[in-house]
Amino acid sequence: PGVILGDLTDPYLTWEKTASFNVGLDFSLFNNRLEGSVDYYKKRSIDLLFAIPQAPSTGNLELLSNAGTIENYGLEVSLTTHLLRTKDWKWDTSLNFSIDRNKIKSLTQDSFISGLNRWEEGRSLYDFYLREWAGVDPNDGYGMWYKDVLDAQGQVTGRETTKDYDEATRYYKQSALPKVVGGFNTSLSYKS
Repeated sequence: PGVILGDLTDPYLTWEKTASFNVGLDFSLFNNRLEGSVDYYKKRSIDLLFAIPQAPSTGNLELLSNAGTIENYGLEVSLTTHLLRTKDWKWDTSLNFSIDRNKIKSLTQDSFISGLNRWEEGRSLYDFYLREWAGVDPNDGYGMWYKDVLDAQGQVTGRETTKDYDEATRYYKQSALPKVVGGFNTSLSYKS
């Protein structure tokens, strides 16, 4: 016989709240040959929800809690051209792209680790936090990773390789968010 504690809840849990700001401009130039729009947005979410990992001995793997504040912002641009307009021919092109960023403004603790990401104030929600691959040891074929070498005061003095994945040091790497997302389309028709 045994007892398992179920559904551990945070008594201070509240709804996540978001405030948004968006401004845009739609335009048409050259007798409607060029049309487009430009939009800027900024969204701030507070009381961000996060599943905080718990010790397995509690009988619960995680506790849903309010973890902090995040700000998302970006620019979206869309352009359409009507290059050719005759009795028989019609040719249109369109281009769109967006630049999206985010920044963690505050957290209820120094940091949270979420899979391959580490949430920390001032960083993006999607910055990778990974062990750095150092290649394969040519002598035995085992994989290697980098780890920091520390002095007596705990300061980093260099790096060396290790074959123990758990011993390797995690480093911030590039963001999972692409720098730019976009698309291009062209359409050519003759007599419908």
